[in-house]
Parts: sequence; C-alpha cells; structure tokens
Amino acid sequence: MSPTQIFIRLFALCLTSIPVAVGLSYLDVLMHDHLLVFIIGVVVCSFVAYISYPLIFKHLTSANRHDPYLYLFTFFAWTTIIDIQLAMTIDGHIGVLNFYLEQGERYLQSAYGSLINWWDGTVHFSLYMYILVQLATASTATCRDASLYYVGSIMNSLFVFLPGNVTGPYGTELKASYLLNVPFCIVPLTYLARVLSSPRSGAPHSSSSSALHWPLRLFFFLFFSAATVFSTIRVLTVFRSTLPFFQWWGAEIEPFLLDTTTYPQWQATVNALYYIPFFLYAAVAMLSGRYSATLADCSVLAAGALAQGGFSLFPTVFYERTASQFRFAPSSPYFSSVAAANLALFLVPHLFALYVTRTLRAAPSTKAKRT
Repeated sequence: MSPTQIFIRLFALCLTSIPVAVGLSYLDVLMHDHLLVFIIGVVVCSFVAYISYPLIFKHLTSANRHDPYLYLFTFFAWTTIIDIQLAMTIDGHIGVLNFYLEQGERYLQSAYGSLINWWDGTVHFSLYMYILVQLATASTATCRDASLYYVGSIMNSLFVFLPGNVTGPYGTELKASYLLNVPFCIVPLTYLARVLSSPRSGAPHSSSSSALHWPLRLFFFLFFSAATVFSTIRVLTVFRSTLPFFQWWGAEIEPFLLDTTTYPQWQATVNALYYIPFFLYAAVAMLSGRYSATLADCSVLAAGALAQGGFSLFPTVFYERTASQFRFAPSSPYFSSVAAANLALFLVPHLFALYVTRTLRAAPSTKAKRT
C-alpha cells in the first residue's frame, strides 16, 4: 500500500468521529451520567484502534503492522477531530459536544481549554498523520524530528493542563473522563524513549571555522539569555513575589499570568523547571560553537513545547471567557512589547532547531555521540 493510500484511509477513519459525535449528542442520558460518558469514550476509542487493523494496517508487511504505535496514534488522531468539534462547541459555533463539556471535562470551558483543542485538532492531527504514514512505511528515520516536536508539544500541554484542572475553579468538579488523559501521558513518553534509543545522524560539529555562523550564534545566545530572564520574571510573578517590580509586572505587563484558572501559573512554572535549563544549555552551546545530537534533539523538543505553550497562553487575553481583569488591551502602552516577546518565544526556538539540525546534517555522516 502506498503512502497516499494509507493517508487517505487514515483521514477517512478520523472523519468518522464527526457522525459519532453527532449521534452521541442525541442521547439525552449522556447529559446526566458522567460515568456513562467515560465508558463510551473508552469503548469508542478502543474500537477505533481495533478496526484500524482490518481497514488499513492489515495490508502492510508483517514487520510494520505489528508496531503498537500504529494503533495507539490512530485513535489519538481520531480524537483530535473530536477536539476540533470541542473547540467549536466551546467557542459557540456548534453545540454537538455540549454533553461532554457538561458530564465529561467541564474544565475545558475556558479560553485555555478552547485553545488547546484547536491546537490538538490542527497541529497534533497533522503530526499524527505524518508520523503514522512514516511508521506504516518503515520510514521512521525521516520522522524523528516530527516525533520529537510532537512529544514536546503534547507533554507541555499535559504538564500545564492536568494540574491546572485540579487547582483551578473546576478542581472540585472532576469527573471520570479526566482519566481519559492518562494514555496521552504514558504513550508519548514511551514513544520518546524509542525514538531516542536510535542515534541521530550527523557528527558532533564545531562551527568555529565559518565566520558565517558567528552572527547567528550571537543572535541565539542573546535570545536564550533574554528568554531566561523573561521566564524567571514570569515565574516569580506568578509566585506572588512581594518585590514591587514583580507586582508591577503582574498588574501592568502580563496580568493574564494571574488568571484564576491557574493555567498561566503552571505554564510559567513549567518554563522555569524545564525550559530555563534548556535556554542555558543552548546559550552555552552557542558560546562554545559545539553542536551535538543531544542539542539537536532537545532543540526540537523545546520548539514543540514552546509553540504549544505560546499558542495556548498569550491568545487567552483576547477571549471573552477570560475575566476582564486578566485581559490585556491592545491599547496598553506595553502591548506591542509583550506581544513581540511572546511571538519571539514562539518563533525563535523553531529557527534554532532548524539551524542546529541542519548544521548536524551538513557534518560528516558518522554516528553521533550523545553528550
């Protein structure tokens, strides 16, 4: 079976989530029984993974069709189309999944909940489709970066989303469907371990011999230094530092960081715990001019994570679901600077990942040693 045929069949299977969601919306019992919503979620997702074998993967070679991630990512991809419908329901465009927002995951009824569903239904769906086609055709070497980007993105989402659901205003209203997030925590981590178990092509490389690298290295060094300071200010702001500077920052510069949904606080904390160490590691690498497979892998993971975090955080300032005191009006004198800083934190890690991975690919084709 050709990659195009695999893609078409996967896409068609994912689209079946639309009539399934519409059909379930007519079951009045689902508006009153959260356990039944959870059970149906488990049964439907399991069934999707099961039927993917006779519909798609049965026709692959024996070695390929036994890969468990084919089936796991197929039902993950199927759920992303559900997520698009959830995002549209949250934003008031359709009403198909109101029953799920009421008896499934009520905490999704927030600006953050809407944005992560839009991200799932677009970016994650595209990544699932690409990775699945590569896995089905035994082209795993070509999807390493896409896999790392996906893991970084979804794990950032879960590191913020899951604790935010517990500590936010819906913490006392958790229902059984909260457990539907468990596979999305476990599977990406096991898949990451498999991806990292094979070495990245390209040797550790020094750019010191080329003057063309110096401007880029200086730019990235300055960016990661600034990102470290920016992330430190954010985390001290959300931890309610009593120093006047951080109180001013929370009141005037980024009021959305103090949103009572607590998602921004968790994102700032994740940035401090995971991304500041990466920023420092990348800054040192730019000073030394040494590029390794580890740096390349970390840069792609970070690009995915920071993109998802940026998309789900800053745009909440424009949503009506965000309380007025936490919105950030475009008329504010600080708006342009804050928007530019958030846009840079979204875009520059992608440029850095592209720069490092291309530099390694241009190096002599020997096996990279992980440092």
